[in-house]
Amino acid sequence: MRELIEDAIGEHIESLSPLRGGCVAEVFRVRTASGRDLAVKVETGDEPGLHLEASMLAALAGHAPTPRVVAVSERVLAMEYVQNSGGSTPAGERRLAEIVAGLHAVTADACGFDGDTRIGPIRLRNGRDGDWGRFYIERRLRPVTELAIERGRLNPAFGRRLDDLSGRICDIIGEPGPASLIHGDLWAGNVLWRDGVPAALIDPSTQFADAEFELAYIDLMGGVSGVFWERYTQIRPIRDGFWERRIFLYQAYPLAVHAALFGGGYGAQAEAALARAMT
Repeated sequence: MRELIEDAIGEHIESLSPLRGGCVAEVFRVRTASGRDLAVKVETGDEPGLHLEASMLAALAGHAPTPRVVAVSERVLAMEYVQNSGGSTPAGERRLAEIVAGLHAVTADACGFDGDTRIGPIRLRNGRDGDWGRFYIERRLRPVTELAIERGRLNPAFGRRLDDLSGRICDIIGEPGPASLIHGDLWAGNVLWRDGVPAALIDPSTQFADAEFELAYIDLMGGVSGVFWERYTQIRPIRDGFWERRIFLYQAYPLAVHAALFGGGYGAQAEAALARAMT
């Protein structure tokens, strides 16, 4: 392990200690001979993909606080170490809302991403598409649905409902917002805090999408209070109908992702969310 990391960063390791890891990599805090303090991920999955994470962090850099990438190889991603001390404060939540709104102000002509990305260990095929509704169904919801069904964690009827959804998606979404830059996996565990304010956003699933897609994810995963939503909507008002219907459409995706990865009750929750959106 040490040799693998040293080859990637190009210098000797003085100390190495484990950090909280994710589902695709072991994570270490590394002190180098030159005194650099790094957070280093080492791929443990069968399909190396840390270069995808490096590209996603690069897309967010300059628009949101992220760890600076120091080195990337087939199985190693080295970043500057960002201290995570304590949790959020009301002022910190307002700042997080400003960061997220700032990301969403960065737009593109089409949704998607230039190259593959992933959410957790699931690889996402992207490309660019000017039709957000089609992209959401065919590039996000359907692939993870098929994976969850294949693993026996989602009712096959859910997959058949996507064909019905394809014919109704325009009516449900209405006129979508512009293709906005989003973090894509924004929950409490992917925000590092320092002195009560956000120090860095980590572990992204970056893409250009309707900003409501991200807002639905944030609401589902929790970790923010009304302070966040109040500040966000001051900057970027949310279209009518989101809280009543579209939120459930977009929450079907992370619930299907969780069904594919973890099983349990997530499949039933995904089915309920989609049914509510299509009512």
